Amino acid sequence: MSSVVSDDARQQGVKLLRDGADQLYATVEGVLRKNLLDNMRQLASVRSLPATSQQIVDTFLYSLDGKLQKSEVSERMADLVRRGLGPRSALEAIDHLSRTALAILEADPEQIQALRPAIEEYRIQFELDYIKAQTGKIQEEQERLYRGLNAMLEKQIILERQLRTDLQRRQTQLYTAAEVSRAASSILEQEKLLRQVVELIRQRFDLYYAGVFLVDQTGQWTGEPGRWAVLRAGTGEAGQKMLEQGHKLYIAGTSMIGWCIANSQARIALDVGREAVRFDNPLLPETRSELALPLISRGEVIGALTIQSAQTEAFSEQDIVVLQTMADQLANAIVNARLFEQAQATLQEMEIAQRRYVQRAWEEYAAAQEAARSYLFSEGTTQVAPDAWLPAMLAALQQCDTIVMHNEPEGTMLAVPLTLHGEIIGILGGYSPSTKGWNKDEIAGVEAVIEQMALALENQRLFDEAQRATFLMSERVKALDCLNDIGRKMEETPPVPDFLQWVTDRIPLAMRHADVCLAAIEFEGQVYGAAEAVKLPRQMVQQMRIGGEAVGRVYVAYTQDYDFLDEESALLGDITRRVSGYIENRRLIQETQALVMRERLARTIADRVRRGVDREAIMRIAVQELGRTLGASEAVIRLGTQEQLLSVQETMP
Repeated sequence: MSSVVSDDARQQGVKLLRDGADQLYATVEGVLRKNLLDNMRQLASVRSLPATSQQIVDTFLYSLDGKLQKSEVSERMADLVRRGLGPRSALEAIDHLSRTALAILEADPEQIQALRPAIEEYRIQFELDYIKAQTGKIQEEQERLYRGLNAMLEKQIILERQLRTDLQRRQTQLYTAAEVSRAASSILEQEKLLRQVVELIRQRFDLYYAGVFLVDQTGQWTGEPGRWAVLRAGTGEAGQKMLEQGHKLYIAGTSMIGWCIANSQARIALDVGREAVRFDNPLLPETRSELALPLISRGEVIGALTIQSAQTEAFSEQDIVVLQTMADQLANAIVNARLFEQAQATLQEMEIAQRRYVQRAWEEYAAAQEAARSYLFSEGTTQVAPDAWLPAMLAALQQCDTIVMHNEPEGTMLAVPLTLHGEIIGILGGYSPSTKGWNKDEIAGVEAVIEQMALALENQRLFDEAQRATFLMSERVKALDCLNDIGRKMEETPPVPDFLQWVTDRIPLAMRHADVCLAAIEFEGQVYGAAEAVKLPRQMVQQMRIGGEAVGRVYVAYTQDYDFLDEESALLGDITRRVSGYIENRRLIQETQALVMRERLARTIADRVRRGVDREAIMRIAVQELGRTLGASEAVIRLGTQEQLLSVQETMP
């Protein structure tokens, strides 16, 4: 029967909450609006708040009436996290939502009793689902970053391999190609390559003029991407003047170069006087024959090579085959020069980033290892020596290099920096009373050992960081397990003293050093758990507050000389808030039950009194029921005005 009543009360309570949904929407939207800066992406906009508030409240209501499974609630939470719901917004929203729902149900104790565990369970699940979704989001970000770094490294490796392959391929061609082709393949600086190639081509082929045009793909030179071919190298005085003037030709125009680039084909003008497609250049009046060769690399035309002769019919179709091969090699050389410059710039950026990372990481690591940062070997023994120092070490740090200082007749000092990716992470100093010092081989041996030592220290640092991360993760899991256990215990609704005793037994298991950890809770003048924890010096204390009033304290202490982590302090704060909330909920339940009993008793007495048929019967029933209710040995009721009753009292013995 009680189960049916509870189900009915639960359904009625859910219906009441749905009727008050507008109040719940307003509560959640107010929290989101207050914490707007805590949100990101879609939820950082005020316009998204009503829909988001409705989603949170609807999920809450559907969960209470059993229309949503826990997995569906988790999926909705993951959607909110993906849309940018911040941690403060999430936690305050579910807290205010729970409180508002309980306030709506406050008028009916049965509904509160039926729905409070479900509301608390949903709140805990909401918080856990949020943490899980945030963790998943962080893991996704880490995986995305990892994939991005891997892709960048793979791209860099592929780029370097491709560059080496192209260089090797060009070196193979150098043995059978002309001197011009060999020069074109050996220079990686683009401007220098173009200048040297056009000069070699002019000299070796006894030409009047040679020049290289490149397509302005980005608009760097002309401001119009892809429309102009710009002269980048030219021979003789005419070439120098055209470079100074920024000489350019329109692609697909009337010039040989423009036609060649537009059609990706070589073009010959054996007699420039009769050739229709040619741009007449007054700076080159003696040109009689011209050959324009497209510079094609990886299927893309990047420019054109123009070679001009003072003789008519200076070029043949057979020349195109040989010269086009040379032009193709030149095009590849230009692209490779660009890729090399890009690769060098990328490598330089990566090296700078890596050096910054190493510097920052070692600053933090060295600070954490303050007690063991300096060692001294003297007279056959090794010991920690924070003040150990040699003058040569300062000079080595300033010059970032190995230093040998001869100081006759005192002796010789040696200092070698420990470097990692170009950053100094330490230094080794040595002193010998001999003025002979050390030879080059001995110094080289020391440097080799120092290099291996730096790598070993870096590996140890990375291992320590990994262990630290693993430790923090395990501590977080322990903390969540503790909070989950407390939540499940709260669902059992044990008496407050039993609950407090149980919590003091559970807390030490979630701490870092559980075997030497004690916990105690001070509440209403009594101490639950290990009273010794209240007096131990190594302790954490959190105050329990209900409605802004301090009602007790939670103590956690170590019996040995251990410090508490920030994570342990945060966990104790969460536990204290849950314990305070449980005590407050139990008080509300007891107060509600007492109120119900009083109202029920009043109705019962009133019903019986109304059944009296006359004044005497009414008075008899009233005095009898009130006497029983009060548990009094005597109960009296008299009728009369104030004066009458006082006069009767005066005449009584």
